[in-house]
Amino acid sequence: MRGSIIIASKTVELKATASTLRRYRAWFNRDLIKDFKAVERDFNNGGDLSGEVIEIIENLTFVMARQADPNVPVLIDDWLDQFESFPIEDFAIDVVTLWAKSLKADIELKNA
Repeated sequence: MRGSIIIASKTVELKATASTLRRYRAWFNRDLIKDFKAVERDFNNGGDLSGEVIEIIENLTFVMARQADPNVPVLIDDWLDQFESFPIEDFAIDVVTLWAKSLKADIELKNA
């Protein structure tokens, strides 16, 4: 799945694939499925994002940006430094939705 978001007036291309979970785990030593439960909790509790959830969304956005563009810096801090601001509330739902759509199967299983 591909998409794009705007961060501080810059268009950022994103790509979510089967490898997104593995890359997230490899780069941040965290389980995205478990982290997603915290994201759901904050969204369901009125949308006030905790510091933990802000970091999760930053990390996920970075992983998907690297997947879409190999020229994105290798270190997340270097990538974040290119933005004057990082208004997560403007694009968090788009990032999470793109990733969630990549998890859905496009095939229908039949009884054997």
